[in-house]
Formats: sequence, structure tokens, C-alpha cells
Amino acid sequence: MVKVFSKNKNASHRKKRTRFTFLCKILGGFSAAVLSLLAFSMYSIIDEYSMMKKALPDVDVDSLNAHAHVPAHAHVPARAHTTSLVVKDPILPDLHGVYADFFFEDILEEARQAMIATSTSTSTSTNAKNKPLVFMEVGMHSSTQCLQAARVGLQAHCVEPSPSSFKRIDSRIRNSAKEVRRNVKFYQLAASTQTGLDLEFMSGGGTGDHVGGGGYDVWTMTKREASASVSTSKLRKAETTIVKSVALDDIISNKILPTINYGSASTSASATKMSKAVSIPLSQKIDNIFFLKVDTQGHEPSVFAGLQESIREHKIDLILTEYWPKGIDFMNDSMGPETECTKPVEILQPLLDAGYTLYTLPPCYHPKAPKDASLARLRRMIDGKEIMPLSTLREHCMWYYDLERQYREGGDGKLSTGGDEIYQMGYWTDVLAVKPGFKFTATPVTRTGKIIAERFS
Repeated sequence: MVKVFSKNKNASHRKKRTRFTFLCKILGGFSAAVLSLLAFSMYSIIDEYSMMKKALPDVDVDSLNAHAHVPAHAHVPARAHTTSLVVKDPILPDLHGVYADFFFEDILEEARQAMIATSTSTSTSTNAKNKPLVFMEVGMHSSTQCLQAARVGLQAHCVEPSPSSFKRIDSRIRNSAKEVRRNVKFYQLAASTQTGLDLEFMSGGGTGDHVGGGGYDVWTMTKREASASVSTSKLRKAETTIVKSVALDDIISNKILPTINYGSASTSASATKMSKAVSIPLSQKIDNIFFLKVDTQGHEPSVFAGLQESIREHKIDLILTEYWPKGIDFMNDSMGPETECTKPVEILQPLLDAGYTLYTLPPCYHPKAPKDASLARLRRMIDGKEIMPLSTLREHCMWYYDLERQYREGGDGKLSTGGDEIYQMGYWTDVLAVKPGFKFTATPVTRTGKIIAERFS
């Protein structure tokens, strides 16, 4: 998030008040106080929006590890653009206007309502009443959403391997209220195909930390020698380290303990030791995941490969995963006309095969993406003026590549901030998977919950 502060804020506001007081005197037939308040508010909003737009070109892409997750309508509240869900095809209909962050907040509220309904139900067993719903976040970067889920009362299983991010995450969790902290189970492990592997991990403490050595540059979509990547780029200081892997199936089937259980009487400050579960209290065992959120910077194919048992057995109600076709192909060495979209499709196909219903959220782009024909087409799709092809998973994936290849129609692909650098990151979205037969325990109260309930009624 870009925060803009004015050094002359008070002086600026005095000037605005003077202008609009004069205006109100001229319009004497109206209520001067009301007009002044409304006009001043509008002026402030427009002025703030203008300052933010001016500030965006100055965002240091490299310092953000070249992967800031910014919604396409980042500077206009997405809820202002929400419309009814329009289903054009049973494969990946567009959950139009619902962005990932809003979806997350809505689902947490639905979880809270569900737990209230369960706790007050006379037909629910005592064991069921005492077991909270389970949230799992894979690829954290920060503790924010993990703690949000814990604060609502969910049992939060949060997975993040980055050594550089650990100290910050651990500190914030430990400084949280006891009733929140006790709901957090932390795994300093990299979700992958199987448990116990040694994986290279690029750790700088930023949003772009990823499995794989330092030779992957997602901003330019090129590979370099690992040492050159660290020493010549403008990225924050980062280094390649070795982390242990875990298959999410092993966590969900209660075979692997958290590296830190913040709900236990004593917790160690070290989170690097992985241990197999011997005995887990009934109240702490995972029976089902209510909501799984995945964002692993292109490592998603390996994450989902280690999740196949849980998918086949429908142990997860809702799955929200970042879907970045170009980044996934790049990080898995599958770029090129013969192989592109192979890996992205491999993530989603098993979900369809298991009977999950898939939705796509609105596409996103980096603030420095060119303001060209590609961006214009993307905005038309976001505004409901163009329908994304949804008939097959490959067609949907290729849409993001084809969008980037529209550069020559209206521009040269150069960054919107000027200069000769070509934008290479591409575009991405989030995909929601809903298990067959899913129903909320309580009557949905949020827009997202109502849409899902309507589709499954």
C-alpha cells in the first residue's frame, strides 16, 4: 500500500476552506454549511486520489521484489463495481467484482457466523461445538491474514518457510492477545510435493521470496547465475538458503506437527525443527479444512501435487489460490509455445476431476504495466464489457498470454512510468475452488457467501 503524506497539509486545507466559503456565499439560496462540507470533502477525495496516482509511478518495483499484488482497480473500491455473477460456462465462471482481499474478509465473516450457529445448535454434539473451523494459509509473507483468521476464532495453520520473514511474523504473533495467539499453528516449512525434502529458497523477507535459487528474476522473466542475481539487482538484500518441505496432505492428515504451536503452554523461538505427530489432542486434530489460501510465487504446481489426497477425499471446503500463468511457467521451466500453460492447467485439472466447482476472480496487474491495448482490454473485461474465454482450462490460461501479446496493437510494451524497459511480468488472477455439495452452516450474510450459496442451492 502506498501512503502519501503532505508536509503542508494544514495550509492546504486552509486554502480549500477559503475557496469554498466564498463559493457558498455566492450560492446564498442554499445551505452554506452543507455545501461547504460536501464540496470540501469532494475536493479532498479528488486531491488525495490525484496524489496517489502521482505517487504510483514512484513505487520501487525492485524493492517490492518486483511482485506487488495490486488489484486492477486498486485505487477505486472494488465493491463499487460489483455486479451479479454471470455464468457463461461451467468452467471457471467469473466471480465478477469480488477481489481476493474482499473474498477473504467475507469468508471469515461466514466462518464466524457458522461457528456461532454451531455453538448455539441443540442438535450439535459437544465435541463438534468445541472444535473450531480450520483455516490454512500457505505462503504468508506477513502474519496479517493468519491473525485475522485466529481473531475470528478459527484454528489457523499458517505455512511460511522464509527465514527472513520469520522473526517479523513470530514477533507479531507473540505480541497478539492470548485468546488470538492460542489459535495459531505455525509451520516454517515449504509446502511441496512431499515431506522432508531439502529445497533451495530465495529469502529476502519480501513478497517475492520463493522456492528456487536466486537466479530467477520474475520482473524480467530471465534466469541468471544465482550470485549475479543477488549482487547486481536492486532487490533488497536476499540470499539462497535451504528449507525443509512438507506435503500439505501430511499436515491435514495430522502426521506432521506445527513447528510452533502458539497455543501450547511454552513455545520455542526456533521454528526450524519438523517433527512427526505421535499424539494430538482431539480438539486440535484436523478433520476438515474450511478455507485454504495459497500464494507461493509460482511454486503452486508442487504445492497442489502434495495436496492430491485431500482434494480427492474432499477434505477442503474452499480453496483460493493465486493463478499467475506466466509466473508459474517461468518458475517451473515450462515457458515456450510447446509447453506454456501446461503447469498452470495441472494445478486446476485435478480439482475439476474431483468435482470441485471453479471460479475466477478479476484479473490483476502491476502498477507499472503499460497503458496500452492490453490494459484497455483487461479493463473492459473487469467492467463486464468483454467476457473472458472460459470453455477450457487451457483457453483460460492462454487468455493471459494473449493479453500480453496485444502490446503491438496499441503500444510498445514499455513501462507506464517511462523509459525503455519492457514490462515482462504479465497478468494474474485468483481462482476459487468449492467442493461438491458444499453448504454454509449458517445463512450467508456477505455478498460472496450469498453468491456461493446461490450457485449450490
